[in-house]
Amino acid sequence: MITLFNVQIKLYENFLNENEIENLLSIIKKNNHSNYGAFIGEAVSTYPLHTNILKNIDVEKKLHDVMYEYSNILGIEEQIINFSWTNIQKENSILKRHSHGASPITGALYLKTDELSSNLYFYNPNPYICLMNLKNNNKNNYEYVFFKPKIGDLFLFPGWLQHGSDYEINNSKERIVLSFNTRVKCN
Repeated sequence: MITLFNVQIKLYENFLNENEIENLLSIIKKNNHSNYGAFIGEAVSTYPLHTNILKNIDVEKKLHDVMYEYSNILGIEEQIINFSWTNIQKENSILKRHSHGASPITGALYLKTDELSSNLYFYNPNPYICLMNLKNNNKNNYEYVFFKPKIGDLFLFPGWLQHGSDYEINNSKERIVLSFNTRVKCN
C-alpha cells in the first residue's frame, strides 16, 4: 500500500497558559471588530480591518517556534506570521466552510470556548468524496473530521485545507479565536 498526499494537521493542546490567554484577551477587547462574511449570525472579526493582532506581542515568538517545527514536518521553508486577526462569535452564530488560500500555514488559537461552542471541522480535500458509495468508513474516506477545541488549543494546518463549523450552531455566549496566516521567512 502506498499512501499519497497525506495532510498533516498539528494540534498543540494547552499551548497558552491562563496568564497568556488573559493578556491576549485584554488586547483583543481593545481592538475594533466588524461584521465579516465568513459568519452567519452574531459574530465580528478584525479580519476586514486588516489589523495584525499578534504584531510585537510576547505570544508571537512562541508561535514562531512551533511554526518552525511544523514547517519541518511539512517540508517547507521556514514561515513567519504576516497577518493575524480575531473572531468573536456569539450564541447562535455559524462559521462558514472556507480556506485561507495560498497561506502555507494557517493557525487557529482558541482563547475562549466551552462545551457549548461549535466544533472545528476539517474537510477532505478530495472534492468527489461525497459522491462515493462507501462500503466502510476509514481514515482515507471520511468527508470530514471534527475536533472540540479547548481553551489554549492551537491548530496548525495548510491554508488551502477547508475548515469551518459544518453549519453547526455555536451555542456558547462567546467563542474567541485568534487566527493567522504565514509567508516564507526572508533572511
